[in-house]
Amino acid sequence: CSRCKKDGVYRCVDCIHQLLCCTDCCCALHELHPLHWIQQWTGECFERSALHTLGLSIDLGHFGAPYWEDIEDIPLNLQPPIGSKYLTIVDVTGIHYMAINSCECLNAECYHL
Repeated sequence: CSRCKKDGVYRCVDCIHQLLCCTDCCCALHELHPLHWIQQWTGECFERSALHTLGLSIDLGHFGAPYWEDIEDIPLNLQPPIGSKYLTIVDVTGIHYMAINSCECLNAECYHL
């Protein structure tokens, strides 16, 4: 990985520099660019992949930040349910599937998608 020196297997075809990144760094670099396309190194060649397969999601509410600061500090019975809602986004670069997380805070704005 060009950032953390772990094994890098992903590169972004939409970023100017197509540097190899690990899963964590690829997601961190694309929090503000969820519609970029990535490729994964298979050992022989690069194959098309998508950011949602790495676990990247879009957070609604709290100005794009997750609604829990540290999910591990939240009691299990108050954590968000397992499973994701997906949003299909049609962009000039293709069709993207992104997991979304909506704010669950009291008095939070409702998102009707």
